[in-house]
Amino acid sequence: MEVVWTRVGAYALCRDGARILLSRFAALDHPDHGKWTMPGGGMEWSESARETAHRELREETGLTATLGGVAGVFSRWFTAQESARGESGHLVSIVFHASELSGELRKEFDDEDTTDAVQWFPIDDVEALPHVELVDFVLELASGGLPPKPWRLSDWCLSMTSARTPVPPGSFESL
Repeated sequence: MEVVWTRVGAYALCRDGARILLSRFAALDHPDHGKWTMPGGGMEWSESARETAHRELREETGLTATLGGVAGVFSRWFTAQESARGESGHLVSIVFHASELSGELRKEFDDEDTTDAVQWFPIDDVEALPHVELVDFVLELASGGLPPKPWRLSDWCLSMTSARTPVPPGSFESL
């Protein structure tokens, strides 16, 4: 199968005790419109993954944070039939631990935003929300468990850790 696109994104895992911060995706022509996701998004040219996570967190939520180590790497292959683009591709999402959050949580959004809401949720309530697959992956990480199938860490990550384990704190600090 030919891979037509690759999208690399970076996300912030923001926790406040038993709560997790989520943002709601807004793009009327996309199948994930209205679903909750992690604060974060696609890398822009010349950004590091860490810079992307910082920028996206600030843009989507209004908050800033100290980013720690990599919590995990979500990797998902899409066939043309599964992809919103109608073409086969690969999504890689790097999730960072976030702490020391500061700022005011955004309450207003405009039509140009791909986020239309940001909210703290009790972790136990998140499964019942409409959400993207990345959220399931992060919930497993947050609970200390291993991500369930169909998630596989990318090959370069597997070479650094045992199969299907979260990336140890402090790994890939240069990301």
